[in-house]
Amino acid sequence: MRALLTTAHGDRSVLKLDPDFPDPVPGSGEAVVAVKATAVNYHDLFTRRGMPGIKIELPVIVGSDIAGEVSEVGEGVDPSWLGKRVLIDPVFRSGQRFGMLGETTHGGRAERCLVEAGQLIEIPEGVSFAQAASLPLAYGTAWRMMVTRGRIAEGESVLILGASGGVGVGCVQIAKMYGATVIACASTPSKTERLRELGADHVVNYTESNFREAVWEIQGKPKINGEGGVTVAVNFTGGDTMRDTQRSVSLGGRILTCGATAGYELDVDARYWWTFEHEMIGANGWKPDDLRELMQRIAADELEPVIDKILPLEETSEAERLLEDREVFGKVLIEPAALPELSVLLTASGTFDRPGVRTVNSADFFDREFLAAPTSAVELREATNYNYIADATWRFSDDLQLRSITSFIDSNLEISTPAGLNFFRTEDR
Repeated sequence: MRALLTTAHGDRSVLKLDPDFPDPVPGSGEAVVAVKATAVNYHDLFTRRGMPGIKIELPVIVGSDIAGEVSEVGEGVDPSWLGKRVLIDPVFRSGQRFGMLGETTHGGRAERCLVEAGQLIEIPEGVSFAQAASLPLAYGTAWRMMVTRGRIAEGESVLILGASGGVGVGCVQIAKMYGATVIACASTPSKTERLRELGADHVVNYTESNFREAVWEIQGKPKINGEGGVTVAVNFTGGDTMRDTQRSVSLGGRILTCGATAGYELDVDARYWWTFEHEMIGANGWKPDDLRELMQRIAADELEPVIDKILPLEETSEAERLLEDREVFGKVLIEPAALPELSVLLTASGTFDRPGVRTVNSADFFDREFLAAPTSAVELREATNYNYIADATWRFSDDLQLRSITSFIDSNLEISTPAGLNFFRTEDR
């Protein structure tokens, strides 16, 4: 199988694509999942760089947020799992091994992944592989911190530092879902604008202004009588940001954390802690029920994970660069499967005008419906003339697009898909 290996600790040059890595074989209590999508996380970068006190056997296939289809099961595993769409809980919880997928064992940057059967969580109808793969490390962490541990409630005011990353975006969406007022902090005008579009009530560019001063201007300075400040502050930045966080939170307020990206030695003023009776609440990752709840929220159209980019396995180094250079808003995903060659499975005439593009006459499509996969980077438009198009709609089903083409009559169509495309007649599938 194809796999993207982290061959050593170092910079992105240690990432190597192996086109013929050994396929995993399920043992007792295990399953093999055909990986459809895996997310890129800062944890992957930390694994590549090397983490003090954590020994990683190299080379390793990283990638912990994984969604796909169960392709094989080992002895003792219910065979009904075969063919099911699953999200993998990457944490080993059986007690037989420790750590998580993509760290202490091979993860999702490959066409197939070996997991314990207890890590399989079925993806409900209405949730795509990409949406599911966006969840564990970002949205799962945000959900547990905000809801399970943090008790976010309607009418509260929430300050979120680092709001443009995967966890931060999840915190903004969850806070708005629960009816809170959100003050979201990010480092560039483009990111603050995206946060506003996402629903943030107030945005702060912390490279231009102090977030504590912004909170005081918006909410008022916290006072011992309970006036001013935010009800909840989310700070997984750490370092020297904690003192101003304390000074932003109201009497009896809560400070939530799930990490410390800027350093775990915190600058804390104990006077604010006791005088304002703050609760400092930690959250460590997620539990399987948190992931199930998130998928139900997606299926109910209450939550839409923010996906910045979906890249092929060959562009994993670029995916990591985007995170390292802080050019990401939301999640970056990798699709490990090899991209299909462009093919049209019908008797259409046409020529390839350039790589990835074919022009065909739509008369061959008359009164037909076709499935197009994958969904990313697909463009279907008239190429040579402009006859009107009526009742032309896209419908989505998992990762497939169903396109009614009956309205394109006697015109040439250009099918453009840089990421690869395959058309199928529905009656042939």
